[in-house]
Amino acid sequence: MAEGRLIHQRKDAEGGVVLGSYVYEAPLLPYEKQLIAAIGSNEEEYRQFVGEVIRRSRVRPAGYEHIPDIRCDPSGGILTSVLVSLAVGVLSTAVSYLLAPKPRMLGGAEDERTQRQLDSIRGGNRFTPSRGFDTVAELADYNSAIPIIFGLYNEAEQVGGLLVSPRLVWSRMLSYGRQQSAKLMFVVGEQGKADQISPDGIIEPSLNGIFIGNNALDSIYSNNFAFYWKRNTTASGFSRIQNINRVYGSGGSREAADPNAGRFASNDDVFLCQTRRGEFEKGFCHSFSPSNNLQFGVFAPIANGNAYRVNWRNVSILSRSGPDDPGGRLKAERKKICGNDDMDGTGRNYSRRMGIISHNGSTTNELTEVKTVAVNDEIFFLISDTSIPKNYLDEKVTAEDINSEIESQQLAADDAMQVGELFSIGSTVWQVVRRDLAQFKPGKGDQGITLKCIDVDDAFQPIIGIVNGPKVVHPTTHINDSEDSTPSVGEGFFPIMRFARGSIRNSRACDVTEVGLKSVVFQRLNGICNFMSLPSPRQLSEFDEDQVQLSSGTISSHINRSSIFTIYVRQAGLNKSGDEFTYERIPLDFVVTGNKPVAQYNFIRIHHPSTASPAEYEYKFVPRSGADLRSRSDETEYIQLNAAATATNPNFARSVSVGSYGTFKIATTGELVSKGTIRANKEFFNNVKVTGSTIRFGFPSAVGIDTFLPDDQPEETTFLTAIDDQERRDGNVVKLVQDPTNISIGRMGAFGYEAFGDSDADGTPVGGTKKFSTTEFVTGGRWVKLEFTAQKIALPNGHFAKVASGQQTAWRTGDYGAGLTIRVVDSSPGWDSLSRFTIRRGTNSTASPASGTPDYQASNPFSAGGLKMSGYEFVATGVRTTGSVQGRSQGYFEEIFGAATSYGVGTQRTHEINKTASNGKKIKLLLKSEVISGSGHWSGRSQLWTHPVISVVEDETVTDKTWVIGDTFEDKKTVSASNIFAAHYRALNKQIGIRFSIEAIGSTVITGESLSGDRGFAFQTQYADISFYGDLVQRSNENEPEHNLVYVNEMVENDPVPDYEKLTTAGLVLRASNTFSRLDQLRVWLGRGVQVRRLHPDLSAYNDSINTTSEGPSNLFTDLVFYLLTNYTAGAGSLLNMSANTPNLVNVTDFEATSRFLRANKLFCNGAITEKVNIREFIANNAPKFLCNFVLSNGKFSLLPAVPTEVNGEISTNPIQVKQIFTSGNILEDTFELEFLGAEERRDFRAVIRYRYERQNKLPEERTLSVRLAPSSDLLPVETFDLTQFCTSRQHAFMVAKYFLALRKLVTHSVTFGTTIDGLDLAPGDFIKVVTEASPYTPASLGTVSSTGVITSVSDIADGTYSVSYYTTTSQDIQSGNMQVSNGSVTDSTYYNSIFTIISSSTSENIYLVEQLTFEEDMTVRIVASEYPCDAAQVSELAKLIADDAAFTAQGPP
Repeated sequence: MAEGRLIHQRKDAEGGVVLGSYVYEAPLLPYEKQLIAAIGSNEEEYRQFVGEVIRRSRVRPAGYEHIPDIRCDPSGGILTSVLVSLAVGVLSTAVSYLLAPKPRMLGGAEDERTQRQLDSIRGGNRFTPSRGFDTVAELADYNSAIPIIFGLYNEAEQVGGLLVSPRLVWSRMLSYGRQQSAKLMFVVGEQGKADQISPDGIIEPSLNGIFIGNNALDSIYSNNFAFYWKRNTTASGFSRIQNINRVYGSGGSREAADPNAGRFASNDDVFLCQTRRGEFEKGFCHSFSPSNNLQFGVFAPIANGNAYRVNWRNVSILSRSGPDDPGGRLKAERKKICGNDDMDGTGRNYSRRMGIISHNGSTTNELTEVKTVAVNDEIFFLISDTSIPKNYLDEKVTAEDINSEIESQQLAADDAMQVGELFSIGSTVWQVVRRDLAQFKPGKGDQGITLKCIDVDDAFQPIIGIVNGPKVVHPTTHINDSEDSTPSVGEGFFPIMRFARGSIRNSRACDVTEVGLKSVVFQRLNGICNFMSLPSPRQLSEFDEDQVQLSSGTISSHINRSSIFTIYVRQAGLNKSGDEFTYERIPLDFVVTGNKPVAQYNFIRIHHPSTASPAEYEYKFVPRSGADLRSRSDETEYIQLNAAATATNPNFARSVSVGSYGTFKIATTGELVSKGTIRANKEFFNNVKVTGSTIRFGFPSAVGIDTFLPDDQPEETTFLTAIDDQERRDGNVVKLVQDPTNISIGRMGAFGYEAFGDSDADGTPVGGTKKFSTTEFVTGGRWVKLEFTAQKIALPNGHFAKVASGQQTAWRTGDYGAGLTIRVVDSSPGWDSLSRFTIRRGTNSTASPASGTPDYQASNPFSAGGLKMSGYEFVATGVRTTGSVQGRSQGYFEEIFGAATSYGVGTQRTHEINKTASNGKKIKLLLKSEVISGSGHWSGRSQLWTHPVISVVEDETVTDKTWVIGDTFEDKKTVSASNIFAAHYRALNKQIGIRFSIEAIGSTVITGESLSGDRGFAFQTQYADISFYGDLVQRSNENEPEHNLVYVNEMVENDPVPDYEKLTTAGLVLRASNTFSRLDQLRVWLGRGVQVRRLHPDLSAYNDSINTTSEGPSNLFTDLVFYLLTNYTAGAGSLLNMSANTPNLVNVTDFEATSRFLRANKLFCNGAITEKVNIREFIANNAPKFLCNFVLSNGKFSLLPAVPTEVNGEISTNPIQVKQIFTSGNILEDTFELEFLGAEERRDFRAVIRYRYERQNKLPEERTLSVRLAPSSDLLPVETFDLTQFCTSRQHAFMVAKYFLALRKLVTHSVTFGTTIDGLDLAPGDFIKVVTEASPYTPASLGTVSSTGVITSVSDIADGTYSVSYYTTTSQDIQSGNMQVSNGSVTDSTYYNSIFTIISSSTSENIYLVEQLTFEEDMTVRIVASEYPCDAAQVSELAKLIADDAAFTAQGPP
């Protein structure tokens, strides 16, 4: 019973396993003999009956979980209570059938005896599973390309559409107790043209077209996800994703997937996080999974003298002498269990026969002793080769069950403690350095193991415990009994533990680090005695006297375990000495309590010190063993993590000072508990009593910034993006203004001198340019930051500034034609489109928000003649509307602390706030901030205030104790005239300030919840790592650490807030589930891509029932190319200085014609450009895949079909039109070159085309189509062409294959030649005819002439005159001439002694396609053209072959 074994139990003092039915033939008990006599049977029949019952009991059709455990007495007695109860039950109904003799009545009352089974507890074995993610998605790389999603699903053709993988730009993991959630924001791609006329941007996908990995989102319930889609930013009035952009799923309630969405209103920003600004800010968040040191915890305990007890059970002795206890066996059984025969204790403490017996050679005379240790100390761990002797308790009971259990624990400890292995004792770290024996073997002697201390830095106290060798490690029989006055070696006495410490490091400087934890913490009781139902010793005695035999109940259930840890922090990197920073402990302890073998998901949010700039830190998670808690009082506080599924925000927060690193704020979801609450379990008490904890609530302990005021108001947040003016549109420089108005000289020079500095003193060379940035404060409290490109120019002789003051140079800007631009960098809100404003220097300069600045001073060399002021006038031609605001935080800080520029860097200032909130509660705060360097801030200020440390004045005269978590109050200030951060709010008559929130309430635990009872069998069962009862108590840390670091969220304020301007964005909130346990790539199927200008003259050709306008999604390659060439945001529009409305460098007519060709031949384009590309190279490489040529003609880009076409776009087999003919008459001499393709480029091949097969809202399928010329062999070499980026139909793939095969078959060479510009009327893409004459060499025309004129040749040469090339022995070069032949001889001696060949010429006419026209330095034109085979009627052979499907053999899916 002690080992918890079932019916296959050893015989007394024998080994082996019992097989089959077996009944131990022990002496029958008196009541059994009476039963036999009553039914008229005999002992043999009775034993056979019991044996048959046992045999039949093995047939179990029901599940084992519904059948109670049947356990036998380890002493070897018969299966007393359970089997006897079963026998009596059968006899009561079937005895007449089984046994023939008539039963007799039992004896009188004095012989009556009763059997009672005490209550047992069997807990559930099935638990609701928890759900978490195995992976965390990775953010897109910084500066990666924004995808261009191009395409349009053609409903009629059922082709097109595309599966898109949006780029992750914001991620956060969340923990809700039994479940994790992920919150992700994506950039889908460029929105394209989106305005009031065509406002859609990219339309959202269908729910069944949204995939995580390969699983569609429509497979889960709506309360498990929320999906957001924001089509555009330019036409919606706001730029970031708001709650109203949720298109699928749920949000805004506690049970929803996104409980915080719509926290205040429908226009709430969805993707908020904690930053130094506040709790719900538009900050940046990045989530990642740590890759190393993920697990932490203490585990695999090894006993350090910790006592062992056998499982308690009632042993009834109905008569203290006589037949009920033959030989005193039952009394001995009682002593084995509890140490006496009255069973009035709580257990006999047996030795596990191993433990630490010395520290630095010093032993102890006490049972146990606590030692203070240091690095390099040594301890000696003894495994004793002893056991309880066989004569234990006069051999009335056996101790073999105890010896066997202890022996297995010794062997396991010896196996674990190998040289070099690390262990923790308390929180000190030790390494095994020596072993006396290579292996411990029972009966072969003691094992001694020496360990050395290597680390005490993380210990609460550097202490361990040692035990007395003779009394604890190798006593004769046992250590002591629980009722002895001397305490035993308890469960929590410094066991030796394996350990793991977790660590994370920030990947970027941030304001807040949020760590996600996955913990599996529980204990399982495996048939341990149900202590709660035990009778008291007196009651047991009374039962004995009443002849009631009690059988103990058992517990098989899960109970609470508590696992404690601490966090240490240090700054990442190296200090000034080149060393790592030192870890400092965050003075809080955390505990996870659980009672089920399922994962809990919690989080700890760490706000970095607000007085410093965002920084990177390292965090170390140090587990605490039960031994660490021994010396702590029951009132010690712990933060018990409990991120329940209904908790949406932390309900615990506390600011703590961490050494030299400053004040950190720790926030989580949970509660404050005392050690007494997490110490014991009621299952180990008899007649248990619970004393509740008493908590006194106090002052607010943490006050945070909920948000800065005023709240975001989209109607106010219009920002300036572009400036222009009428004069510049007319080609002049930007308009200048001045005072007096009649002075027209020195204006630009005076402004540049004041704004950019003295050009004479600047190192920029004359003629060179330099960029300058200024912040201009204009009317209405607005400001704009401008970037000037200025050129340093030399003043001409006689210039008034040069004459008057010797100034040699000046700054010139605003001449856009010369590249001297003025560009908007940033601005305040409050700008209206087409509003005018001026920037000035001199009188009322806009360089400062203060008014009344003086006129130009005499020191300005350009102010001669009385110029008081000069500047520029602009028109606001571009504005954007967004939910972003600026200036609230620094503006408020300036109001309460003063201007940061008035103090030195490092200066600290404190401000008091006394407030009475609208709820009548009062509070006093102290805000403390420090001046830091602020280079790069949008305001131009070089010094700023840190976000303040907020502390509460704990004085009941100024602060109430009635505040509750979640209460808010506000503090507002009127904006001063000199406050540049909030000038725009001053212009709007709005105050700025902070809405504060109560984040935590201070509390003091007066009395922790505690357990007591008549008897307590174990007192540290929640956090102890070893149990008195061995394997009967199974802990979650038996084999591995209990905690994992599963994610890290890094949050930092965005300055400025990203607006994702002109982009389509998406958001996903997903709770982990069976369907989604991995955060694989989000993919969405889109039938409509980016909005572009549609060039096909017939808009009905797009088959778009949703949008029939000239602006919308498209599937024509021409529209994509046009977009790339003209779009300012995603294309080369700004570089080429053209737009879709003014495509000056695009031959739109050609694009329109080619659009017809593409549509007529169903060459649709559906795909995404996801990487940075060279636009010209991209178009040239992809045009052939649409049977097009990309050409540059007359300075304009053009896209032309590669085959002749009809007006409607169909491929034409009519004669082509030759634009011009070239012969030797108009080809410059010695410029004609002919280049044939190599043999490799001309060989026949089999084309394998890869393309995408798309179906609506389905994952795409890659298909291949194999095409060859008929009747060519299938064994031809294969050339593969990848069209998967844009091709989505078999017809398209087949057309491209035919084109590529036809080119290879028909085109053999190209020509290059020069000509003059006179009369030339050509462009790339035109057809020309070239007439050539050739004089090929043939051996049959070769011969020699002897010294006498006789001809020798391969073939006879008839009489006549021949044009020849010849070479004589006396000449240096080959010469030409007319040689007369007569009767096989030559009479002209010029040809004597020569070798010759007869020249024969042929004329050919070929048609070519002009590819390139270039001007040479001598103003001639160089033409490059490729062969374009045509038949005699000038019909394109290429067109005829492509049009003939029967000329090709295709293999592939239909």
